[in-house]
Amino acid sequence: MRRVSRFVVCVGLFCLSTSTSAGADPVSITSGSMVVTGPFGPAWISLSGTQGFSLDARVTPGEGHIAPLHTECSPLCDPGATISLAGFQGGASFVGSATLGENTFNLTGGLDDPAGVFLEFSGRTTLPGGADAPTVVMAPFTALGGVSDIASSTSALLRGRGIVSLWLSPVPPEFEVPAGWVVDQVEYAFSDTPAPIPEPATMVLLGTGLAVTAFRARRRNCKKIAAS
Repeated sequence: MRRVSRFVVCVGLFCLSTSTSAGADPVSITSGSMVVTGPFGPAWISLSGTQGFSLDARVTPGEGHIAPLHTECSPLCDPGATISLAGFQGGASFVGSATLGENTFNLTGGLDDPAGVFLEFSGRTTLPGGADAPTVVMAPFTALGGVSDIASSTSALLRGRGIVSLWLSPVPPEFEVPAGWVVDQVEYAFSDTPAPIPEPATMVLLGTGLAVTAFRARRRNCKKIAAS
């Protein structure tokens, strides 16, 4: 429940400043990667994109979700299985800094942060049929998300695509448990290939969430005024 609630808040970070982002082109993430080692880290992200976007942060995987680590291959994936490469990270997941245009802001990982970045990944792949030696599986992915800073009224949608790599280790059969794969590391590596335009349903999702953040920001400001 904690992860789900934080995820909802993360989505809310990207629909706030519609006056500055409406009609603007989404930011395309052109390079960089997010690397997650094991279900609970260590992990980090470093991205660059158009419109002066950058993100450099430590990632807390337990605050988000990476399907190959948390659901698809937990504890093992069957040889030959087709699995989801989905994932999401944002809000409390990131501790570092982000830049959009001329604005740079800190990401502390707190739920009351005035700034935030959110990314949702999608894709699928099929694992090797025999779990007999360590291997790396590569497949394409797409990503959608957003970046927003309440203090500077700055926001933009994010989009990107690239190749996700899964480092797999075989687990031999034991007792009545068959052999399988365990995922040691996941890397989402972005490229400058043009990404697809977000679907209308995705835009609605992001817009609904950002309305929540706008409400929280106003309520926080009211509390500060009342306290003074």
